Amino acid sequence: LVMAFVGEADAKICISRISISGNKTTKNSVILREISIRTGSYLSIEGLEEKITDSEINLRNTSLFNEVTITYEPDTLSDMATLCLFEEEIKKMPRHNTGEQIIFCNLKVNVTERWYYWPLIGLKLEDRNLSSWLKDMDFNKITFDAGIKIDNVWGLNHTLSLSGRFGYEKGVKFSYEDISLDPKGINSFSIGAYSKFNKTINAGCVDNKPVYVKSDEYLEKNAGGYITYIYRPEIRVHHRITFDYNYRRINDSVLILNKDYYGTQKLKNHEYSLQYKFSFDQRDYSYFPTTGYYIGVNAKGTTSDNFNFWYGRIM
Repeated sequence: LVMAFVGEADAKICISRISISGNKTTKNSVILREISIRTGSYLSIEGLEEKITDSEINLRNTSLFNEVTITYEPDTLSDMATLCLFEEEIKKMPRHNTGEQIIFCNLKVNVTERWYYWPLIGLKLEDRNLSSWLKDMDFNKITFDAGIKIDNVWGLNHTLSLSGRFGYEKGVKFSYEDISLDPKGINSFSIGAYSKFNKTINAGCVDNKPVYVKSDEYLEKNAGGYITYIYRPEIRVHHRITFDYNYRRINDSVLILNKDYYGTQKLKNHEYSLQYKFSFDQRDYSYFPTTGYYIGVNAKGTTSDNFNFWYGRIM
């Protein structure tokens, strides 16, 4: 396609139209906000090729598509009034050279969507490590997780997860993530909640061995939730602020065995945390990068009825 314009030494490309195909589920707005080219963009051929490469990377990193291809061709469908309007705007630009030829092009975005429904299956051995569990082979100390994860809910790149926990530990977990508050996806949020219940807990340690307590009643109940606000001023820049709340309560029989189970002699414990994450991702593929770089900052503060904890990390 570049060869078609090689003879036009002073030609510049103006994107007069963007066509999207292959998206049966994903909304056009979700695709457009990952593309660094807009209708009316006025670029050299080299600049356009560079932005096409960046846009393909951005779309692949959404994990919504198996394949992404972006090409361009001379626009033969836009009406003359629209093209004249674009041309008038271009001529007002300080960087426009009156000797440059303007070639109006249609940007063609073709995607192949992937499967968006995934089972959530997990198995956890409730012991210090595998060797400790193998010594007793206690199958009552196994927790199973089962649920479903749905990506691209409503075609808006939302992610819904719902799972249940069975066995040694019981409970449920729910999350609904990346809910955009505006068409450009600059502001969005995520929410989640969870609960855990135990009839068997590790109440203490004697001679470097854990002491487990069993009961027909729940010995510990744990519930909590979080909300995250995401600010995305640029495609590859993210600011995340998360507020998390956790509530735990133990049966009074646990305090008989260990009066400092929560660090205090209280049956309840309230925990609050505030976390900030910043990421600047310039990798070609976020899951298996081959080129590029990543800068991240993570800071978190946690306070509860019996302790305060703060930490920071730069990646």
